[in-house]
Amino acid sequence: MAVKLGKTQTFSREINTELVLNLLRNKPCSGTEIAHELLLSHATASSIIKQLLEINVIKIDETKSICGLGRKRVLYVLNPNYSLILGINISNLHASISLMDFSQKIIATTDLQIEKYSKSTIYDLALVSSKLLIENNKNNVPVKSVVIALPGRVNQKTGELVLSSQFDKELFSESHFIQKTFEKLFKDATVTLENDNNIMTYGEIYNGALKDVTNGVYFNIDYGVGGGIVLNKQIFLGDMGFAGEFGLIKHYDGKVYDHIDEFISLRALREKAREIVGHKVSRDELFELYNSNEEVRNLVLESAKVVGNALVQIGDVYDINKFVLSGRAMNFGKDYIDQIIKSSSGLINQPEIIVSKIGKQAEVLGTISLAIEILFEEIKRKIQE
Repeated sequence: MAVKLGKTQTFSREINTELVLNLLRNKPCSGTEIAHELLLSHATASSIIKQLLEINVIKIDETKSICGLGRKRVLYVLNPNYSLILGINISNLHASISLMDFSQKIIATTDLQIEKYSKSTIYDLALVSSKLLIENNKNNVPVKSVVIALPGRVNQKTGELVLSSQFDKELFSESHFIQKTFEKLFKDATVTLENDNNIMTYGEIYNGALKDVTNGVYFNIDYGVGGGIVLNKQIFLGDMGFAGEFGLIKHYDGKVYDHIDEFISLRALREKAREIVGHKVSRDELFELYNSNEEVRNLVLESAKVVGNALVQIGDVYDINKFVLSGRAMNFGKDYIDQIIKSSSGLINQPEIIVSKIGKQAEVLGTISLAIEILFEEIKRKIQE
């Protein structure tokens, strides 16, 4: 019985520590407030606070007198100097690098264009990331988490990036090449690779429209089509981490039976618009043609119907109560979005369908959110040692 009780106490301690960390992630709190909001005893709250202070995970934010009396009210916050976080978001031959602290404050960012996804590109990204850190780390705070968002599938069992047509094959000639490259430069850090759509889903869960949503879907229509599934307030990744590849849903337009990516992505629409106007169409020109060329406009609005039908399939299978639409396809505007909503009217439970308010910001916010989660797991393990 003693061994069993010990395990229960350890598990309870771990859960309570996570609750305290998540509470302080959102706002400064006193020990009394922590105990009250989390329904913990004052002794348990005080014990956890003491441990977190000892390993510099949290700090005293301020001490205030209560009603001008001698008694003090001490507020605790996450310690920004516990760790720095590097978030690297790669998509559409572009990369943004963000340096953040443990309190989720963005310290510095930089952007660069990418000619192709190759080994030399990864080396360049690592060196630019290192330079950004050197120039903006006056307090010599260690980087303990690096999160890299990629436009490809990341195997959750092995951590490896699965071969994608967007990447040079040489990038896959050495196992875990991307991870190893960043680990060499940031020796104290846990390096995590994740699919870019999963990262944006994390951003919506913690800072956007999927916050506090029980079952929802993030549906991104851009150069490609993807997204993320939230079930019971947790992102559902699937067995290998490949869930949310909505572009693989099949559609028949009366002539062709293919993945919806070939009907609704900006890449596919540009190719079809080219057939209409007789020359190569850029992304910006596609939006111009939507407003000036009736045939292109009809093409785009037909693609919106395909999106709506896809939402019906997803919603009825997973019993979703909220869809969040995102990606540059939303720039087509109100008629396009209205057509999606109208075409999804066959959904059984009539979920809410909205456009993301944070848009591309979801990438950076998602890397912060995932990095914080990873650090919290490491902190919980450290406390149990």
